[in-house]
Amino acid sequence: MSSSARLFQCLGCQRQVIICRQCDRGQSYCAQGCAQQARRASLRQAGRRYQQSFQGRLNHALRQRRYRQKQNQAKEIVTHHTSKQPQVISCYSPGQNSSEKAVTATVKHCHFCGEVVSGWLRLDFLQGTPVRNLHH
Repeated sequence: MSSSARLFQCLGCQRQVIICRQCDRGQSYCAQGCAQQARRASLRQAGRRYQQSFQGRLNHALRQRRYRQKQNQAKEIVTHHTSKQPQVISCYSPGQNSSEKAVTATVKHCHFCGEVVSGWLRLDFLQGTPVRNLHH
């Protein structure tokens, strides 16, 4: 028995994403890293706002002062750095023929847990389910 699922468009990469009822927590981003990128951007913005505040400027100046003192205590002159060899990652996955691709294209899976879901997809959240307020 396949479970109910929701279809939404990721706010980061604009891909269509299917999420099963068990994984659905109101996500707006796909499982491919868009949520982490949005979180990093949000933290950078918060850091910029903090740096513009009076307390943020004082703390930054103190941190820089400690850093410069630490650098003066342990001076090590390095003239050459070794370069690392670039790592090559292959995206080719052999072993999947065209008939396997045709079969998997008709079956829908949750992009988060991989569970097979119903062919009928919701475009909105389930009605009547309580939304947790995380700002307590």
